[in-house]
Amino acid sequence: MRSIALCVILVGGCTTHVGSAGVIAPAPETVGVKLLRPQVTGRACRQSILWWHIGENTPPLRSALGNIMALDPEGTVVTDAEITEDRFVTGLLNRVCLEVRGNLGRPTPTLSLPGAADHTDHEDK
Repeated sequence: MRSIALCVILVGGCTTHVGSAGVIAPAPETVGVKLLRPQVTGRACRQSILWWHIGENTPPLRSALGNIMALDPEGTVVTDAEITEDRFVTGLLNRVCLEVRGNLGRPTPTLSLPGAADHTDHEDK
């Protein structure tokens, strides 16, 4: 009975909602976005043995976003992003996965027009 309890204590796993974002883009001034692919998912995992990383050393969020961006050569923005983290931790073998779900798009240029300095009534004469 004690060995079962010890196994339950040593092995753990969970899925956590990390957060959400309206737009993920390299430039904060991005406003207009052309939708290229709706509801896409990118997933990346990082594994370790005794906290020594195995495989590539790219952060999982960057890899997950890279997987989404690879779906379309024009895609540089993910809108309405939902980020979920999934962990499996034993102490000996650990795995952390991030999943990003959202809409792939590209920024579109926006045009700002100056407003009129004076909005008075104009009469035809």
